[in-house]
Amino acid sequence: MGTPRKTGDELFDRFWAAYPARNGRKTTKADCIKWFKTNKPTQEDIDGMVHWLQMDAKSRETLRTQNKFCPEPKDPIRFLRAEQWIHDEIGVIVTDSQRFEKKRSNHVQDRNIKDMIEHWSNVIQEWGVDQLKADSRFMAAAQYPEFAQWALKERPDLKGAKARKAMCSEPEPVKQPMTGRDKWMSTAGDLLKDVIDYKKSNNFTKNL
Repeated sequence: MGTPRKTGDELFDRFWAAYPARNGRKTTKADCIKWFKTNKPTQEDIDGMVHWLQMDAKSRETLRTQNKFCPEPKDPIRFLRAEQWIHDEIGVIVTDSQRFEKKRSNHVQDRNIKDMIEHWSNVIQEWGVDQLKADSRFMAAAQYPEFAQWALKERPDLKGAKARKAMCSEPEPVKQPMTGRDKWMSTAGDLLKDVIDYKKSNNFTKNL
């Protein structure tokens, strides 16, 4: 295989040169060029792609050395469309359905984090540090790095503050006044208990 023809797009040419051949040849170049024009990957994106491809090449070589099964690399357009350098682990064969599920899970998590930020944006400036740290819901949300970064940006004084136990217990429910029927049931229950205790104290064995 000769030197790849330059396209004038340095980022694309770098990606195309790094991508391995499939069964001795590279295909779908025109589709890949269209993908680059539509998605406009950055230099950082290309760095990530090339690094992933280099690590994947080492993994494939290790499998071949160990005489283990090593599937051929995908066509480059499938690699791009699936964002394989982001969603796939090196040396792990992932099906399209598994990749879709992972992307869906990531999308759901991102949406949940946005919802949590929107919820806490209403009170984060009003509550004190102790009150925020004592709230189990806030501390659960803070397990997500994106939420934690947002919270520290909004309240720098949270940095270094230790989580605290709840400052006070949950308020007890307000007792409703007893109705006439409730009072009668309570009195009847107390009376029944007194009868049972009396029978026991007088060695009665028959249950009511």
